[in-house]
Amino acid sequence: MLALPSVVPLSQAPTCVFARKQFFAHIDLYLEWPFGGGDDLWNTSTFWAHDVTNQRSRLEQMDVLRSLSSGSFFRSYSSSRVTAGGTTYTVDAGNCTEAPASAADISNSACTGSVLRFMPLAQDTSSVWAAKAPDAYLNTTYIDGSVVSSAGTSTAASCDPTAGNPACELVDVFGWNYGEGGLHSSHRVYVSKARGMPLLETQNVYTGYPAATTIRYTIDDDPRGSVQPLFASYTNTFDVPAPCGKVVGK
Repeated sequence: MLALPSVVPLSQAPTCVFARKQFFAHIDLYLEWPFGGGDDLWNTSTFWAHDVTNQRSRLEQMDVLRSLSSGSFFRSYSSSRVTAGGTTYTVDAGNCTEAPASAADISNSACTGSVLRFMPLAQDTSSVWAAKAPDAYLNTTYIDGSVVSSAGTSTAASCDPTAGNPACELVDVFGWNYGEGGLHSSHRVYVSKARGMPLLETQNVYTGYPAATTIRYTIDDDPRGSVQPLFASYTNTFDVPAPCGKVVGK
């Protein structure tokens, strides 16, 4: 059963649209996925170049998996994903695949309904992480970037802006809730009120066991105004990966 947030008139609701249309960012993802007799722990670090203006994107991703059980193992993966000219090119283990660009690949919004676009490739096609509903504005509050985790769920920790914590920041919160009790799933995006860019994202799902993903965003500043040339058509920022053997938009 879908639990809908209270409705806020569109004229009054904050927006989840990126304040900056061209930017570089670093994405840190942590995924905990328990299973019978064990626990999969994923750490993913992603370089992200995003160009809303020209509908281009680049993700350079490294994933580390620790699968903890009676047969524990460690694995690492790396991949490249470039969206240009309406196509997403993915290079994984040296092999290139192509697919039509999804709405999330070139979205102008931090709110895409789920964490799928930054998931490890081994997990990003899993339907359990798909959006259960569009993200809606929920409330405005203060968070300090820390996360409270309990019983396979994660949520941003609130903070007191008068307590002298320099990390305490006012954010608009977007997301959805689905189900009830132990079967509850949820998605949250926390967008800086001052900067109009995402700080934190969480998603909790239930697949027989509760699983939780936390994403931390570090959006690069551009104090010298020198980032924009790297989004020009003559640069190689969004070149299709070499194994794909194509040149797009040159």
